[in-house]
Amino acid sequence: EVLARGIALDITVLGSDGVDPDAMSINAASLALQSAGLSIPGISPVASVRLAVVGGDVVLWPDEQQQSRADLNMIYAGRAGTPTYFCAQGGPFSRKTLSSALQVADKHVSKLSKAIESLRGAEDVGSNDSTHATPMSGAGF
Repeated sequence: EVLARGIALDITVLGSDGVDPDAMSINAASLALQSAGLSIPGISPVASVRLAVVGGDVVLWPDEQQQSRADLNMIYAGRAGTPTYFCAQGGPFSRKTLSSALQVADKHVSKLSKAIESLRGAEDVGSNDSTHATPMSGAGF
C-alpha cells in the first residue's frame, strides 16, 4: 500500500572526511526506510560498502589517496549473502583479487544489512539516551 503511493528519498551529503560518500548514502537511505518502518515484505534491507585493493591489501572505506593508488576500486551493494550491485574499476587485476574483494565486501554488507534490519520501526533511532544503544552505536556516525 505504501509503495503504491511512492517513496522518494533525497540524500544530501553535508560533509565528507575524504571517503567517497556514495556507499554511505545507500546505507543512509536503507536505514531511513527501516527506522520509519517502511519496508517491502519478504525483502531485507540493502547495504553498501566501498573498498579498494591497495598493494594487495583490501581497504574498507578507502580515502581519496588510497583510491588513487588502488589496483581495484569497488562499490558493492546487497543484502545478507545476496549481491544486488557492484562496480569495479582499475587494473589490471586478477580474478583472485576480484574474488577476494567480493568476499570481503559481501561479509561486511551482510553485517550492515542485518544491523539495519534490526532497526525496523525502532522509535529510539538517534536518541541521546545511552540506555537505548543501537547496533550502529560506536560506528563513527
